[in-house]
Amino acid sequence: MTVDLQIAVATPLHQTFTYHHDEALTPGVRVLVPFGRQARTLGVVVSAAPPADATGPRTFKIKYINSVLDAEPVYSLVLMRLAEWLSQYYMHPVGEVLRAMLPASNKKSTKVTYELTGDGANAPEDLEVRPVTMFARKSTVSEPTLKNRLKDHGLSAEESGRTIKTWLRKGWITVARERKIAARSAVHLPEATVTETTATEATITETTDAAANAGRPVFQNLNARQQAAFDTIVTRGLRAASAADRCPFLLFGVTGSGKTEVFLHTIRELIDSSADQSQKAQSLVLVPEISLTPQMTRIFEERFPGKVAVVHSAMEDDERWRELDRVRRGEALVLIGPRSAVFGPFANLKLIIVDEEHDGSYKQGSGLLYNARDVAIVRAGLENATVVLGSATPSMESWNNAVTGKYQLIEMPDRASTKPLPEIETLPARPAFKAISFLRGDSGSMEHESPFADEVINALRENLSRKQQSIVLVNRRGYAYYLMSVEDRKAAGCPKCSISLSVHSKKKILRCHYCGYNTTVQKIIADSPDKTWAVVGYGSQKAEDVLKSKIPEAQIARLDSDTVLDPKALPEILGKFRAGEIDILVGTQILAKGHDFPNVTLIAILEVDQLLGLPDFRGGERTFQLLVQAAGRSGRGQLAGKVLLQSMRCGHPVVQTALRQDFKAFAEIELEFRKALGYPPFGRMIQFEFNGSDPRKLDQWCSAIEDSLLTMLESNSELARCVRVLGPAPAPIEVIRGRTRRTIMIVSPSRPACRTVATHLQKLVSAPPGDIRVKIDVDPQSTL
Repeated sequence: MTVDLQIAVATPLHQTFTYHHDEALTPGVRVLVPFGRQARTLGVVVSAAPPADATGPRTFKIKYINSVLDAEPVYSLVLMRLAEWLSQYYMHPVGEVLRAMLPASNKKSTKVTYELTGDGANAPEDLEVRPVTMFARKSTVSEPTLKNRLKDHGLSAEESGRTIKTWLRKGWITVARERKIAARSAVHLPEATVTETTATEATITETTDAAANAGRPVFQNLNARQQAAFDTIVTRGLRAASAADRCPFLLFGVTGSGKTEVFLHTIRELIDSSADQSQKAQSLVLVPEISLTPQMTRIFEERFPGKVAVVHSAMEDDERWRELDRVRRGEALVLIGPRSAVFGPFANLKLIIVDEEHDGSYKQGSGLLYNARDVAIVRAGLENATVVLGSATPSMESWNNAVTGKYQLIEMPDRASTKPLPEIETLPARPAFKAISFLRGDSGSMEHESPFADEVINALRENLSRKQQSIVLVNRRGYAYYLMSVEDRKAAGCPKCSISLSVHSKKKILRCHYCGYNTTVQKIIADSPDKTWAVVGYGSQKAEDVLKSKIPEAQIARLDSDTVLDPKALPEILGKFRAGEIDILVGTQILAKGHDFPNVTLIAILEVDQLLGLPDFRGGERTFQLLVQAAGRSGRGQLAGKVLLQSMRCGHPVVQTALRQDFKAFAEIELEFRKALGYPPFGRMIQFEFNGSDPRKLDQWCSAIEDSLLTMLESNSELARCVRVLGPAPAPIEVIRGRTRRTIMIVSPSRPACRTVATHLQKLVSAPPGDIRVKIDVDPQSTL
């Protein structure tokens, strides 16, 4: 008997498609279907199709499913319901939502591996992206890995493809292996293997030799504050009588208060108290950055040996699938990973922990623009699970939910070690134009003034003499801010983006951090021989160079997105720092996120308060979080900590509250500002971005869209009263990758009203002309 099924296919169209099959299939099973000109496209069964007489006569020919890939669903019922919610809430096609919820290896039928040649290893050094850099220590890499590394380097998917083709044409790389692989079935994956994790940065509970020999994990005794937090989560969360009695918890604890220990004890309690010992309860631990995954893995594997799975983007696809299959079969009781782990295929999920819940990394930046923190809360409701959000600097949305009673607030105001929070001293920052090198005729190095105040250099030397470690946090990667013409005071700009090029590689390379365009400093100088050029400002590369010249006796290393293109580089650098092989670690914001180094007693922060100048209403919140989180890396062990802050805005209220580490005072000021302007958490916000290669055609189309939207609002006075429509307007960075950008922002205190206008606008822009593209961002974390 032939049945009709609704199939979701990854397409920009907001609909499912009807196909014939010879038997009914369970929702969540993957199939291959003919779609458009493609003979075999991956799809997912969503439901049985309604009878023809229920929807009226069909005007289209129904095709048959080619083949069924799974004996049982890859997507559980909960994940299917979650996909439906994601599609509706984030205004994204359900087929693309389902595709985004699976690792990449399920989307490919061919695996390509590239090999670095001798010519590639010796490719010209003035290239922006050298093949040898992308291959790092390996002679061969898979195509997805190479493309991911190029993407991390700032190249778009299109530019990455062109770069690989260029390297192949020049003979710098060759295709080492190309083989067909079957679409992966979740029920026939290879047996899982436990991947050895490099020991990196983590504070691990010291265990006695006897306990270690016995192989029994040792848990710290909780202090009074930790015990109170644990008891609250267990009694009002894990043991709540019903889902109605359970609400999300916000664990608000200062840096070093021992939140992770509370998480560990809670997971142990959950496992030990599982009613069904044949299917023990599982936990999900979300971390904001890949840099924190090894740290959390080590801590949790120590406490729950053999029961921890980990996934992140630096892993090979097959390895990620093996780990996820351990979770699906219930073998792994704890899954640790960044935002995409929220889609893990759990057998019995009962606890979700979102560590550093405030972090912007939980927001996906392309495709399905979801926020993993918010998805975690929705999934917890679908799973009847407990969710705990942890942070020393909560987001304004979570904090407002806590103080208004929507979340259960748990406070841990003291450090677990009983050591006080580090002392913070401010120093006047040196203007960027003082940290300058003049260039005439070539890009050779010349004397320049140090970006560091003398007090910072002296403090770093003193800390070194005491055999203690230091972290230096700089706001930007690269060597300098930009290359400036002294005569006309203009920066060398990117020809594809409305932004200045950043200086890299010791004043040799100019690079755009948005599109990946690059050129050389020498070329700019040669093209304008009558001009005097100056390298202005400083980034992490320059800070590293200056420190090495000022403190040559110190072992100094740098950690930023330029140094960790090789996935092995990050744990290696952090491992050396933990082992004491590095005295001073220089880096960007990646160093401010959750790391725990007991021997770090000095943090120097250089001008990170520049975030206050960005045209983004979250600038103050991000500045406060960064300053407090960075300061929290100091004095976490038995030694007292100190923080030196170089700032040109020491008197700013955000900086002042951060210096006191007074989150509640900051939140009071920030929420008052947000409420006055109707910004989140007091208003709902949905941003539409339109971009195209022809600014004139883009503006004409946007003008027509604006007229239609205004006509709709004029006909509905109630909507017009409670909804603000801002734009169309040029984006703060107007041009990226040669494409001009315009934005429309919909803001309203009413979610239904905001959604009504956004849905109407979505219909208006559903078929943009020419090459114009539309991007919809619900609850945007950045308005840049």
